[in-house]
Amino acid sequence: MFPESASLVILLVAWFVYFALHSVLASLTVKRWLAAQYTEFMPAYRIGFNAIAVLGLLPILWLLYNHPGPVVWSWSGMSPILPMASH
Repeated sequence: MFPESASLVILLVAWFVYFALHSVLASLTVKRWLAAQYTEFMPAYRIGFNAIAVLGLLPILWLLYNHPGPVVWSWSGMSPILPMASH
């Protein structure tokens, strides 16, 4: 669908936006502003922050799933270690 370089740029931008939003929402400045403006919602701030964090990962995971790049590292499991542990 996308050329590989375009997919990497889109993925890079998506991670940058995710990290920026995550950092801004975690800042004391934003927390203080929200506490001043929306006092009644502050008890739910942490669950809302976590929900936004998880939901924000979904588009990035979708990009990774639909535009996989070359394999850089692969986990082969613990099978070489387990037979030695049973002796």
